[in-house]
Amino acid sequence: MEILTREKQQANASYLTMLLNHRCLTYNQLSQLAELSDNELLAALGWLMRDEELFVSTEDGREYFELRQDYDF
Repeated sequence: MEILTREKQQANASYLTMLLNHRCLTYNQLSQLAELSDNELLAALGWLMRDEELFVSTEDGREYFELRQDYDF
């Protein structure tokens, strides 16, 4: 099992920010795009939620993740 350092978690959260920019995705969609392990993905989502950068909504029984604000890269 890989140990997730603080730096790795932050890097993964930044990566998710880029993937979620200007779009709303389900967990499965995000998992496929990010190609991170479940542990890495959940830790990155937690990082973004802790920083209040992530909004989670439910539609048709599915949870969707999106950024609270969009960024221009």
